[in-house]
Amino acid sequence: MNTVDDDLAKWKEKVAIILDAAGKKYLNIDSNQNEAINLHHYTSLDGAYQIIKNGNIRLTNILYLNDPNELYDGLDIYMEAIIGLRESYSCNCRISFILSKIHHIIIDCLIINTSSKFIVSKRKADDLDKKCKIEKFDFSMDTLSVYVAAFCSKESESLRHWVHYGDNAKGVCLEFEAIGKNNLHYLNNNSNISEQDKTQGSDIIAKVCYASDKNKKEFVNEFLNKTIEKINDNDNDSDELFVKKIIFIADQICQHCIVSKNQSYSDENEYRLFVICHSDRKHEYRINNNNLLIPYIDNYLFDKGVLKGVILGSLNNEELNTSSFKGLLKQCEYEDVEVTMSPIKYRG
Repeated sequence: MNTVDDDLAKWKEKVAIILDAAGKKYLNIDSNQNEAINLHHYTSLDGAYQIIKNGNIRLTNILYLNDPNELYDGLDIYMEAIIGLRESYSCNCRISFILSKIHHIIIDCLIINTSSKFIVSKRKADDLDKKCKIEKFDFSMDTLSVYVAAFCSKESESLRHWVHYGDNAKGVCLEFEAIGKNNLHYLNNNSNISEQDKTQGSDIIAKVCYASDKNKKEFVNEFLNKTIEKINDNDNDSDELFVKKIIFIADQICQHCIVSKNQSYSDENEYRLFVICHSDRKHEYRINNNNLLIPYIDNYLFDKGVLKGVILGSLNNEELNTSSFKGLLKQCEYEDVEVTMSPIKYRG
């Protein structure tokens, strides 16, 4: 006899096919990502020292990154598409119910519940519930926090990266070889954020999507139409399986919101390591130059073997800092890590 988890696993495989096809068609996403890729992470001299010494990477709360529209840019696009679908399916009770739950899960999980955006989004969702006569059904979803660290492809090294993220070329670029596995990438072979801190789908590296707003809407329309059709065709699912399917769909959309950015940032060619945590987990704080108190976590450990290079910005003291980093790498028991100077020259 099949268990709920067995049935869910089979259904997820079918959804993955739909997701891959829609991603390739509208977002230019390559689903064949099992090979290792080399990624660059720009940071200050002290940041590089701390990463190498401690063997971990700091992840910042996504709402506190440089782009003020971070997360909400993608969220607004996908929410608009969901609202459009809800209105078009308003006469279909079962599909209206499914879309309502997906809508509420995304709001509850990703939007700070004290913000004006949460109040407005919640009101829109509740108004559509009344219009479609959707019954109350509590999924007891926790508010989540998203923490990210930014990387870019090795081929994307540019002066802009050094100036904006490498401490105006006084900093360091760390080169990592991300491990390819199950069409995703990791900096370790085993997830090492505790299960109580994270949720499904976290602790992975994904390429940021810079597709047009139109393509993003078409992507989520096709994905939702086809997956909801599959749920609707199986009206004999147990309540437990039905709920888990809906949560899984919402989770996939949440992940796409996290790696969605405006086209104006496309020259950064960013890859994003993200971890999705329960909002009440313990985190640290730092103050940045814009007078913001920024929450972050720094317990993401990477395998030492994935660090492949230390590239010094052009305003570093080449002789002394090259010697120091070689000594630090040896002392911290890293092997086969090359220390070089950036070929990009800059006077500051």
